[in-house]
Amino acid sequence: MKITLNGYGQMGRITESVASSYGCEIVAKVDPFVYGCHAEMTKEILSETDVVIDFSLPENLLDNISFCLKNNTPVVIGTTGWTDHLDFIVEKSEEYKTPVIWGSNFSIGMNLFFSLTEKAAELMTKIKDYDPYGIEYHHKKKSDSPSGTALTLCRKILKHYPDKVYQFDRINRVKQENELHFASVRAGFFPGTHKIGFDSNYDTVNIEHIARTREGFAAGAILAAKWIFGKSGVFEFCEVFDRITDELYD
Repeated sequence: MKITLNGYGQMGRITESVASSYGCEIVAKVDPFVYGCHAEMTKEILSETDVVIDFSLPENLLDNISFCLKNNTPVVIGTTGWTDHLDFIVEKSEEYKTPVIWGSNFSIGMNLFFSLTEKAAELMTKIKDYDPYGIEYHHKKKSDSPSGTALTLCRKILKHYPDKVYQFDRINRVKQENELHFASVRAGFFPGTHKIGFDSNYDTVNIEHIARTREGFAAGAILAAKWIFGKSGVFEFCEVFDRITDELYD
């Protein structure tokens, strides 16, 4: 499979480094801020591309994705901080009949953790004594807080706590019973650590995912690229993760 990388920062470089081990070839790199990369996406680049993997900046993403879809090139969106515009992506995908897959986190382990979190919430909600919460840790240069991963984990929990709402902001009052409190830490060099807990007077139940390197994120993005080719529609990676692993690993 021939892949073009849109955005050649840390994640773009790591994706390039692991692509060949998954039978993929990086045919172009687009990043106006990196010497040696193409300054912009072009029709010529897309004519040689099976799938674009996007790890660019959210402020440039909508124009980039629209251009790729208009030229009938499927896209994997690994950028976060843009999902308020998801309806626009869905509209363009339908207009140009070209697929998109996006995710807050493409790590294979994290997507297993999403499933574990949802199952834990399903079990724990039956016992009213337990109060769910979350904590995430990321490196000091991460630009968004809360992370897209934290928001996805909240969605997974709230499926089974429909009366609760998540709370990330500072509060100068006692937490309300209907609030799921999720704390965000930005310090040092954490690739990403997420802890989900359920606390009661009797005990605490914790589950945790710790990312050691970013290669796992890149591997998931490549799996998404291989799966999306030939599909139609817009998919969230965590919602079709079981389908992807079933089809690619059978």
